[in-house]
Amino acid sequence: MQITKIGHCCLLIKTETATILTDPGGFTTGQNELTGIDIVLITHEHGDHIHIDSLFSILKNNPEAVVVTNTGVGKHLELAGIPSNSSRGMRRRRYTAF
Repeated sequence: MQITKIGHCCLLIKTETATILTDPGGFTTGQNELTGIDIVLITHEHGDHIHIDSLFSILKNNPEAVVVTNTGVGKHLELAGIPSNSSRGMRRRRYTAF
């Protein structure tokens, strides 16, 4: 496993089977250009942990990536137009909230 700090609380975690980006927030700038991401993990809805414009860039550059988060963040994602598994079906989801 390799863990790289991208910025403030944003980490890039590479394992043998997945690449995970955590908390792409507003205090981090390097996350928008990253590619090869399988999962974006957003821990909570503070601005230093989620930045919607950055998330759109990340998902554009990683069209197969799935966002994993909690229901509070999920509500923000729905309002921003990022569909959940309930609105698009399991095969087309962009995020899963727990």
